[in-house]
Amino acid sequence: MIRYRIPEWTWRPMQLTQVAPSQANAIEDRLLRVLESWRGTRYMSGQQCKGVKADCIGFVFGVVDEMYGRPSPDRTVLPADTAMHSREKAIGCMKTLRRLYMPNVPINQRFLEPGDIVVTGHSQGGPGHVMIVGPGRNTLWHCNEGIGVAQTGLGLADGFQSIFGVFRFLDREKWQQ
Repeated sequence: MIRYRIPEWTWRPMQLTQVAPSQANAIEDRLLRVLESWRGTRYMSGQQCKGVKADCIGFVFGVVDEMYGRPSPDRTVLPADTAMHSREKAIGCMKTLRRLYMPNVPINQRFLEPGDIVVTGHSQGGPGHVMIVGPGRNTLWHCNEGIGVAQTGLGLADGFQSIFGVFRFLDREKWQQ
């Protein structure tokens, strides 16, 4: 198991102001069921097929689409994770994803919540990998070569030096569906 080390970031349960705590727990439970349903999906760049093959972007945003109960954007609109291999393409990729999946906001307060999207940075600078925070304490879910979709601990893998960005969906109450 790869263990990611994210210094100075703390996991906490989902904080939703417009729903009761029991509803927030139900949303977290649903997120875990959706994440588990992707477990074992093998890695292949440019793919987004649960149980078959996906890349980091296809997996993470496939989960988000499933949580909202909507179809994913056309795959030609979604960037493949190969866009994460150069700083310029990766920044453009993240801008595209943030635009496609509005409303969301960048998070700077050092608290990770279930459903947050974590973008790690390479030691060379710029984004490098996309993950989603799980509802289990200190868990991240991601899809990468050699492992496929898996749950990991909270932290950074070799070659990744920092969090490039974290963003959170503003309408997670809609994940109750």
